Amino acid sequence: MANKLGFDVFLSDFGSIADKYKEMLDKHNIPWEERQHTEELILNAQEVIKSPGIPNEAPIVVKVREAGIPIISEIEFAGRYTRAKMVCITGSNGKTTTTSLIYHIFREAGLNVGLAGNIGRSLALQVAEGDKDYYIVELSSFQLDNMYEFRANVAVLMNITPDHLDRYGYKMQNYIDAKFRILQNQQPDDAFVYWNDDPIIKSELPKYKHGKLYPFAEEKREGAAAYTQEETLVFTEPVPFNMELEELSLTGKHNLYNSMAAGISANVAGIRKETIREALSSFTGVEHRLEKVAKVNGVEYINDSKATNVNSCWYALQSMKGKTVLILGGKDKGNDYSEIADLVKEKCSALIFLGADNSKLKEFFGGFGLPIFDTHSMQECVEAARKMLMRFAWFGDTAAASVENGGVIADAANVPYFNVTDGFWKKVYAAVAANAARQTAIAANAEATFAAQKAAIRGAGVATGIMDNLIMDAPMALRQAEDQVIYISQALKDALDYDIRNNNKGSELQWQAIFGGVQEARYNGITVRVVPFWDEIIQGFEGVEGGASYNNPYRALYTVKRNLLVGVGGDNSFIDLQVWFERKERQNYIYAADKIGTIIVDANLLQAAF
Repeated sequence: MANKLGFDVFLSDFGSIADKYKEMLDKHNIPWEERQHTEELILNAQEVIKSPGIPNEAPIVVKVREAGIPIISEIEFAGRYTRAKMVCITGSNGKTTTTSLIYHIFREAGLNVGLAGNIGRSLALQVAEGDKDYYIVELSSFQLDNMYEFRANVAVLMNITPDHLDRYGYKMQNYIDAKFRILQNQQPDDAFVYWNDDPIIKSELPKYKHGKLYPFAEEKREGAAAYTQEETLVFTEPVPFNMELEELSLTGKHNLYNSMAAGISANVAGIRKETIREALSSFTGVEHRLEKVAKVNGVEYINDSKATNVNSCWYALQSMKGKTVLILGGKDKGNDYSEIADLVKEKCSALIFLGADNSKLKEFFGGFGLPIFDTHSMQECVEAARKMLMRFAWFGDTAAASVENGGVIADAANVPYFNVTDGFWKKVYAAVAANAARQTAIAANAEATFAAQKAAIRGAGVATGIMDNLIMDAPMALRQAEDQVIYISQALKDALDYDIRNNNKGSELQWQAIFGGVQEARYNGITVRVVPFWDEIIQGFEGVEGGASYNNPYRALYTVKRNLLVGVGGDNSFIDLQVWFERKERQNYIYAADKIGTIIVDANLLQAAF
């Protein structure tokens, strides 16, 4: 845009410039440099447009300021050359969703509107290529810092909570002042839309000049332009209208505030109430903001990477209906995690930290009694999440005990077999815990580590002793039943092979692969099946903070095939899953890739070794 207006333009980037932007610069004959700043060229400028991501303490910025050269934002520059109405949104949380929602309403109304600022395309580029009648502009505090004459015809302030304090000298007031810059230059006929229940906004508002006030609140307040009442969203001005809360496309309390702010902004702009209703009902959401990515084997994966501060995380956790594995990380911006402490304890099954230095996270959350994985790459993070979900699926632990609304698998008569949130060993242990006779002790499990436990069962007669005791301890009804089966871990299988080879003159069990790594052989006339990933799960929790109590290596289960109903998913189609299910015999093999549910048909036909 500056080039089009006849200014001499030079672009300097201390980082790398993407090829597509190099091509654009070359097309318009704009000189540029990357991986350096040529000071004699930069300090010769009459005005500098600074990217908002560059801190004020950057050496080149300090030198520009010392040279007395004005520094402005791209929004400030573009605003000089357009007559469009500006609807501007800022706040610590909700600004991206609210901005996108307002833009959606304006487009649905058929208006000539652009999306710009911290979201969307460059405002300057849009003004240069073909001006609009309206721009919906998301503004970060960094952008507001370098805006002086720019005027927001409709200013929206969602909330103010601690964020980016590292950029503001760790002084909250500096951050507050930056956010309130959205009101500078407002005229009496402009509009200021804000959350009435935000204590900081209410206390700071008297300090500033502003347009007509349009506050919104969760409950009815005097003067509120929007509020809720008996499952109804009420808009009071400029044009009064109502809509049912269930009609809103976005759910959750935070999204209710976003819908209120967007609806008021559109109402102020003169958009028909029918259009506002329809648009608030049809909006599909924002990428990376509580975005439901996929549901695999009963586990829902949600991308909330737009949640860049503690308050955003609070809203996300507050909206979760089931237990959550929470991934936290990134650069610490002076965060106070006490705000989410109670929700983490209530909602989370485990924590994964992802970052170069997670010491502050470990210090704060380390005493919560949750398993914690400290990871430093996305690969490590994904692997940690997989191990946790497997652990919870099979052993129950904290997660499987209280997850709500999991998928239910039923037979043709719609008789529920089990809920997919049930942990397999949690169910087994519950079935035998009340009956000491159903328990066979494995002395090796008293060892502190998996390696020590594994070594302890690799001794003369230990593994065969475990198997023999398991069979002898079992009730007569089980020992005389058809289709007996013993499920064992890989470690016990290895010890059993070692024991038989060394104590029975080289004889061996004849193992056959069934599927998915599961092996089968016969021991004393009984089918034995190996479930190898039990060991992986146990080992995966060793060395994990909070993981010691989860390292109970139940290693053997003696039952009958038809006694266990095990599976994943939300229907009866097991064909594409790693579970073997014979409908006629109502028989299930114990193998699944991820989340799994279990039911014990008859607890009397169980003998567990642990």
